[in-house]
Amino acid sequence: MSNKLNGNLVSDEKNIIGVNSNTIKLNYGYFAVDALVFKNLKSRKAVLTNGKRKITLEYSGFPYFLIWTKPNAPYICLEPWKGIPDSENATGNLIDKEGIISIKKDENSVSYHCITFEL
Repeated sequence: MSNKLNGNLVSDEKNIIGVNSNTIKLNYGYFAVDALVFKNLKSRKAVLTNGKRKITLEYSGFPYFLIWTKPNAPYICLEPWKGIPDSENATGNLIDKEGIISIKKDENSVSYHCITFEL
């Protein structure tokens, strides 16, 4: 399941896709508003394939994952994110924003992503 967007705001409403499955058949209708916003995924890997070619994205340290495209675009974007757009119930205060990471002086935050192309 992914959260729906209401304009540029994350809604509590859900897109029911890929439930109890590790596969999502892409449908451009999913992107009519903007992106698929995934929270709390167990997986840290996404594979985009057309059956012949494959792009694998492995990532760590990112709590959110978005898939998006623009109408009639010849691409799909797979993006691990640290934060997400504001929710419909956002206070507008940066400190309250979901996904904000506070790092103190001399602390570190480490994240990575690795993209593999199989042509």
